[in-house]
Amino acid sequence: MERMNLFGGNDKSSEALFNDAGAKSYKALFTNNGESSEAPFKYKQGKINITDDVINESAANNYRIILSSNNKLYFSIGDTKYIVDLSDEDARKECRLKLNEDTGRDFNWFREETGLNNWVLYDSKMYTVEHDGNYLFLHYIEDCGKDPIIPINASSCYRMFSNYKILTELDFNSFSTVNIIIMDYMFVDSLYFEYLDLSSFNTKNLRTMNYMFSGCTYLLSVKLDSFDTSNVDLMEGVFEHCTEIRELDLNSFSATHAINVGKMFAYCTNLRKVNLSRFNPRYAIDATGMFFRCENLMDIYAYNFIMPRLLFGRTGFFFGCVSLPSFSPENTGSSMARTVEDGGYFTSPSDL
Repeated sequence: MERMNLFGGNDKSSEALFNDAGAKSYKALFTNNGESSEAPFKYKQGKINITDDVINESAANNYRIILSSNNKLYFSIGDTKYIVDLSDEDARKECRLKLNEDTGRDFNWFREETGLNNWVLYDSKMYTVEHDGNYLFLHYIEDCGKDPIIPINASSCYRMFSNYKILTELDFNSFSTVNIIIMDYMFVDSLYFEYLDLSSFNTKNLRTMNYMFSGCTYLLSVKLDSFDTSNVDLMEGVFEHCTEIRELDLNSFSATHAINVGKMFAYCTNLRKVNLSRFNPRYAIDATGMFFRCENLMDIYAYNFIMPRLLFGRTGFFFGCVSLPSFSPENTGSSMARTVEDGGYFTSPSDL
């Protein structure tokens, strides 16, 4: 059985053990203001020891959550606490009914097909289940009239805001992402986003963000200064075809674990400046067309692009980047991923 360090609070963490077939079953225990009430649910396991150092708290969402080592989900909304055995279908059903009764909302269960394949509780007035030909996923209902809140126990934001078709700015201040490991295609092909402020995102557990903003052709600005990408493995096509964006400040981005950074900025035809001063893809094996056809790109603030493991993308790295200093169509390979002083196309971050 695989153990993953997923849920943490106050910079402390706990281990979550998934798919524990040996767990004894019980229904659900609900408590109010610290006082337990077993009826009509039976609690067979004895008291679960929940301590502050293993609880992820979110003041904005007004709930806290932990998945225990034997597949028991603990969460609270306001002063009401819930514990449910995720392996027990009846327990999930009873938990949902009780939760809806308590909150006056319409929560439903969904089993993720991406991320950690968690059982997730989602507000059906805010999310709907869709299928893209590969996976079922939760998709934000764009005209729901509510600022998005992360579904309870979610580990994936796969395609959650894709193909967004309303000209508006979403408030993500209540969107807690600390337990999210997948953001692939999160905003893909959302034509009507002009500004995105994601500075409230906590991405310390994020693992993949492939094509996260790909095809956001009207996007002018995206705020990502809180992003921690030190654990991200896959960054392919993150900003591909963001044709209107002119500057990207990715100073918080590192690539210490990234193995694929291919097409990351491909076809960003109006991009002028990008700050990659902390980006160091030393483990990358694929960097195919990272800056392909960035024809107005003049400044890439970066250094330390040493990629000794690169297998794919040695050629075409800067293809069509005709505005880079001293650009030569004969020299578009990854060997030019060094500062101008060293004979490459990068501007030293000291010149910022």
